[in-house]
Amino acid sequence: MENEDELLDQSFQSRSLTMEKIRASRQQFILVASMLDRIPNIAGLARTCEVSKASGLAIADASILRDKQFQLIRFEL
Repeated sequence: MENEDELLDQSFQSRSLTMEKIRASRQQFILVASMLDRIPNIAGLARTCEVSKASGLAIADASILRDKQFQLIRFEL
C-alpha cells in the first residue's frame, strides 16, 4: 500500500511538471478573430494557434466550436 501511494505521488508530480513545461512553452499572444465569419478560416486559425503555441484564440461566437465543419477541419492531422 505504501508503494502504491509513492507511485501515485510520483505520477502526480511528474504530471504537474509536464503541465508546467507545456504552459511555459506557450507564446505570449492571443489571436483575435472577430472579423472572420467563415468556419473553415476560423478552424484554420485555430490550428495555426495550436502549432505556434499561442496562449489563446478569441472568436466572436462560441457556438462555432460545436459546429461539425469546424470540428472536422480543426482536428484533422
